[in-house]
Amino acid sequence: MKVGEPPDTRGKADQIAKLEERIQNGQKVLADTGRAEEAQRAYQDALSQRQGLETRRAAADILAKWAGPNGAQAQMTAGKLPAFVVQVNQVLEAFGYACEIELEPYSIRTKRVGGDASLELGSLSESEKWRFSLGFQAALARATGVNAIVLDRADILVGTENRGALLKTVLSLGLDQVFLLASVDKPMPMPSQFTVFDLALNDKGETVCHQS
Repeated sequence: MKVGEPPDTRGKADQIAKLEERIQNGQKVLADTGRAEEAQRAYQDALSQRQGLETRRAAADILAKWAGPNGAQAQMTAGKLPAFVVQVNQVLEAFGYACEIELEPYSIRTKRVGGDASLELGSLSESEKWRFSLGFQAALARATGVNAIVLDRADILVGTENRGALLKTVLSLGLDQVFLLASVDKPMPMPSQFTVFDLALNDKGETVCHQS
């Protein structure tokens, strides 16, 4: 190169052009890689959602199978419901009632012994519902082997005849334990087979228990 002449940059220009081309190619590769990663994430998300839906569908299929007309409920109760109803009615008959229980469609109806008209449980009086609950719990306690029941509001049965029928029925149930809870104005005479716990407030407002 002579003095005063501009430097020859043609080689440099070629290098710069090649470098720019490499940069553009690199940017293209990065863009392609980014799109590929995004597609991979979208695929994984879709796969996860599909697996979740398949799990839920499988659970729904199992539930439908078990809850269906030929499912677990039908298998567990097959041949057992009539005997259970007999046990319920053995208690109800002491109060002059009988019941019918159906599973398909599900319904519980009760009626007077010897009567034709039957009513849904929701149509019964409170004392009638209480009598039914006694029979139902007693039958359930026998069927499960628990052999114990707890009945609140026994004071709903008004009259010596009704209460006498209650005590005789309880003694005939053959259960290990029967707890009857009631509010009374004064202590009631009870058969010797019963243990009575009287709860009352003392002068300090504390609840005290007296056993008789």
